[in-house]
Amino acid sequence: MADIFREVDEELRNEKAVAALTRWQPTIIVGGLLFLAALWGYRYYADHQKLAREVAGGQYQAAIDLARTAGDDAAKTKAAEAALTDIAKTGPSGYQALALLRGAAMIGKTDALKGAAEYDALSLNAKLDPMMQDVARLRAALLLIDTAKPADMVRRLGGLATNQSPFAATAREILAVSALSHDDLKAAGDWLDQIIVDPQASPEERDRAEQLSGIVRAGPLPGAEAASAQK
Repeated sequence: MADIFREVDEELRNEKAVAALTRWQPTIIVGGLLFLAALWGYRYYADHQKLAREVAGGQYQAAIDLARTAGDDAAKTKAAEAALTDIAKTGPSGYQALALLRGAAMIGKTDALKGAAEYDALSLNAKLDPMMQDVARLRAALLLIDTAKPADMVRRLGGLATNQSPFAATAREILAVSALSHDDLKAAGDWLDQIIVDPQASPEERDRAEQLSGIVRAGPLPGAEAASAQK
């Protein structure tokens, strides 16, 4: 008798399972199709993005190679600039930023002030990654290091010359060179000392700071004070 009850109970469970499967079958099928569609869409998007990056990478490298070999050839230079402009407009975000920075560098080769202005605009471009904005600030300062006053350089890079910035040592080094070129040995020494004691600075950056610090400690060259007074 017990076996009969078990068989009946099992049949009832099977019937319930079949009924439930029949009832939910459309939902299960639709859900499965939606999952497959989403998976296919993701794979298509990922493959498309990968292909776009590969194409943009090839175009960017070709533009860089053209720019490097252009020399005084105005046609090649113009072609390289046009290629970089196209990447900056249509390429993936990372290559857009690289193309914009490289375009500013090309301008800076022939006109430091215009190049610095291009970099300044990029440093304020909210569409760029903050790190790329900081790179633009540094490059603008490098273009102006021979002409800008130390106070202007501090205004530009003072915010980067902090321990929280990954570019702190680089910014301090630029500020030190700027101060040194204007015979402000104290300011130059202060910036260099910050690099030397900064554990986040690279060994190469600390070595350069030590070398420049030796120049600062040596004091002004004979006649340098008189020459500075005549400026």
